[in-house]
Amino acid sequence: MKSILGNTLKASALCSMLFLYQLQAETIEVQVTNGMDDIEEHQIKHDIQGYVSTGSSDLEMTMEHDQQIVGIRFQGLVIPQGATITNAYIQFGVDEVSTVATNLQITAEDNVNAPAFTKTPYYLSDLQTLDNSIQWNPPAWNQVGVQGINQQTSDIKSLVQSIVNKTGWKSGNAMAFLISGTGKRVAESYDGDPSLSPILHVEYTTTDNGTQTPPLTMTEAIVADYRMDSCTFDGNSGDTKDATGHYNATSKN
Repeated sequence: MKSILGNTLKASALCSMLFLYQLQAETIEVQVTNGMDDIEEHQIKHDIQGYVSTGSSDLEMTMEHDQQIVGIRFQGLVIPQGATITNAYIQFGVDEVSTVATNLQITAEDNVNAPAFTKTPYYLSDLQTLDNSIQWNPPAWNQVGVQGINQQTSDIKSLVQSIVNKTGWKSGNAMAFLISGTGKRVAESYDGDPSLSPILHVEYTTTDNGTQTPPLTMTEAIVADYRMDSCTFDGNSGDTKDATGHYNATSKN
């Protein structure tokens, strides 16, 4: 076989190159484990404007006595910088039956390592957030204690992607999300029921060395076509590992 540069490429070398570009799919789920990581900001409460409530037994999204903002922070997110996010959502559990039409917007703090929330008035309103937001119109929540598909937000992968693409993002950092809007869905908080506290679910891909999946060059695209008929990657005796721990897959030809 010839490359586009006219050089003859050995089949074994082609197979080894392709193996290095195999995708690694990962899924992580991180649950709120701290009463300070799911909070509510009220327009006014206890005669304090922008009052921040911590330790609540539930999370009203977003109508309680007044319209409020909910903030949720997830710590220890093991996602490599630059990983390709393929799916992401926040999973809630039902604290109260709530069926009124609800229109919510979800955004994220524009920070590569979201710090701990504080009780400073207007704390959530004053956070610098991403320019984009995701709309979520949850169906009716008809049964207390349920933690299912109807309690999952819309796909927020674009928000997560925006954060992990930043230069300062490091695996293990924290992200914070803000939920605002109209209507009412009442979810469990950590202080209400730790087993039903919010969970961030993220699916992502990297190459097998933990870096972001690179775009194919023209040469690699031709090689990819060759792979369909010529390469095996089963880790058998004929597929030896190199110094990096990668298999040097053998050619069928």
